[in-house]
Amino acid sequence: MIAVGDGLSLIQIGLSMFTDENGNRISLPPPKSNQVPPKEIIKKKKLQSPPSPLDHAIDHAATTASTAYKIASTLIKVSALPTGEGDTLHCLKDPYHPYKYEGNRVLFFVPPISLSCIKSIKNVLKCSVNDVLTGALAGAYSRYMTTHSDPSLQSTHLKIRALLPYAFPRDLNSTELTNSWAFLSVGLPVQSKTPKQRVLETKKIMDDVKSSPEPYLTIGLQKLAAAVMSEESQQNLIVESMTKHRFVTLFFLFFCFISS
Repeated sequence: MIAVGDGLSLIQIGLSMFTDENGNRISLPPPKSNQVPPKEIIKKKKLQSPPSPLDHAIDHAATTASTAYKIASTLIKVSALPTGEGDTLHCLKDPYHPYKYEGNRVLFFVPPISLSCIKSIKNVLKCSVNDVLTGALAGAYSRYMTTHSDPSLQSTHLKIRALLPYAFPRDLNSTELTNSWAFLSVGLPVQSKTPKQRVLETKKIMDDVKSSPEPYLTIGLQKLAAAVMSEESQQNLIVESMTKHRFVTLFFLFFCFISS
């Protein structure tokens, strides 16, 4: 079967093929409605004195300076991905040059993970499912390095990153059958001591990325490269960017291994 559509449509198609343990149809949860603030809060806000023109000017200047700094620093980060330094060399990261496939690809399956278990962790820590999965990935990698007595795990300059997909909101007026998304370079908290710390650190990292201009600058540079660069040059940029990262993660594939 071939299904074509946006991410939400594909999720709905996938859910239609399964039932829960009681044989009932699985459906998407209803959207959460915005909570109306209590009358006391509304009354308190009305009693506050309005800001002066000087306050407005100071706030505007601070916001402008902060935004300019974020855009400049993010642009440098994104532009330097293909040419900058790669992840720290360690027990599972060989030098990426020359990039050569030796034919020793290994396929392995992880044990099924209960989605209800992941959701319970998500609800307690007030994070997303992807935050929990990314934290678990960092924990597994940390355990691997510990098992192999990798000294770089204690380094203050350790850098282990993953390229994670970031999806942009779909234009409801568009008739194109396509998704808009980009890979973002995200650090993995492999040096955090406990599973809880790893998930919370992952949440902080992802919240910072989501609130930054990085996703939009990344996809903007991708579109610019596609418009002005040759196909071969684009392929070289992709290879250089990906081989400098330890992981290229597509977390929607994890749901193939998650049991309800």
